[in-house]
Amino acid sequence: MAVLLGIAAPAFALDGNDGSAAQLTLAAPRLVVCAKDSADRVGAQSGSARALNEALLRECSYDTVQAAVDAVYRRGTTIYLLPGKYHDATVTIAGGADCVRCDLRLEGTGNRPEEVLIEGGRTADDGWSQRVGIHAEHANGLYLRNFTTQRYSGSGVEVVWTDGFVIDHVIGRWNGSYGLAAFATDHGVLTDCTATGNSGAGIAMAPVTNVAGARPTVEVRRCQSRGNLIGLAGGDSVYVHDNDFSGNAVGITAESRAWQSHGSFIANRVHDNNVNPYGNVWSGRCAKPPWDRPRDLICPSEAVPVGTGLQMSGGGQNTYAGNLVYGNWRAGVGQLAYARGNRWLGNLMGFSPSGTTVPNGIDFWWDGTGDHNCWQDNASSWGGVRSKPQSLPDCTHPSGAGAGAPSWEILAACASYVPATSSSPKGFRPAGCDWVKTPPRPAPR
Repeated sequence: MAVLLGIAAPAFALDGNDGSAAQLTLAAPRLVVCAKDSADRVGAQSGSARALNEALLRECSYDTVQAAVDAVYRRGTTIYLLPGKYHDATVTIAGGADCVRCDLRLEGTGNRPEEVLIEGGRTADDGWSQRVGIHAEHANGLYLRNFTTQRYSGSGVEVVWTDGFVIDHVIGRWNGSYGLAAFATDHGVLTDCTATGNSGAGIAMAPVTNVAGARPTVEVRRCQSRGNLIGLAGGDSVYVHDNDFSGNAVGITAESRAWQSHGSFIANRVHDNNVNPYGNVWSGRCAKPPWDRPRDLICPSEAVPVGTGLQMSGGGQNTYAGNLVYGNWRAGVGQLAYARGNRWLGNLMGFSPSGTTVPNGIDFWWDGTGDHNCWQDNASSWGGVRSKPQSLPDCTHPSGAGAGAPSWEILAACASYVPATSSSPKGFRPAGCDWVKTPPRPAPR
């Protein structure tokens, strides 16, 4: 997709799966940013990586990322970030009326994304405010690569109102909201990314263009999202494939409130999503502002059904095919709230990639609402697919309208959840919301 977008390739090639950099032709025009510890970190490198970074170190003219962004004077500029730790408030990348910062490339030159750290911190007015690591707006053609954003009270990376972007080998971790987010965007790619320890979704998308599935709006591939409240929150016409969503409270959500429809979720591993972070709220551990919390403490922003692989609430016209869904104690899949036109095809439930039996509490749970939904050719470690109701409509005879019992009661109860804030340090535990309780672990037969 990046080729179709006309987005230039990065100036460094990835050597293997570890994100290590090999020297290619340096981009021009370019700006170079270095941190206080960059010289020491470069000195600890070896081979071509050290030679390349020593050369760039001599070109360094900026000690903050924002200063380099502000200095961009020509479209298509590359900003190189040398290994080091950068304490930046929000880095804002705005294309502007003349789009001088369009086709901007922001690239770390470390061997791994963890060697270039863009980190949030306390400011005089920080408190409980939502600070974002990198906020890109109207930045068409943006390419972000090979660095980590962490410990922001808001999102690590947030791309909005942008047509054409790539987030490549970027890590978003330990942030108070989302790890990597794209809202009101189109023609985007997230590839080989990592999101972990975020109090909202590790990866969140709400594309602006309603193309009704004619093409992908955002593609997510070969990413790992683990240890977050939600692994991925999907939007309209997204294409999500060959990713790993594990160790979250919920693996994937797709909801009508995010204009969600026509997504394709193919060949993902969605497993062991049983983390329950709500005790952090009830105990008061989340009572401090985000920066003063332990770095990996998840403080949930909303109530979600702990122990669920994929949760579909009201979205429609999605295809879920060929996914491995296992070890989710509540349910492999939950579908409710008049979700319609969704197809669950050829998913393998309750088996790990090695063939080990790791059952879900129930494979498919459906409240019976919404028309034109169907389940076909799915297999389960239980022998037959374990579902509620026991019989699910196939794609020859999809569900009709008017059946089932809406789940408004549980939705209304869980909607009354209040996260920890300065005025409500222990949040509000909603009565009648079983979602925030850890379900029992299913025992294989």
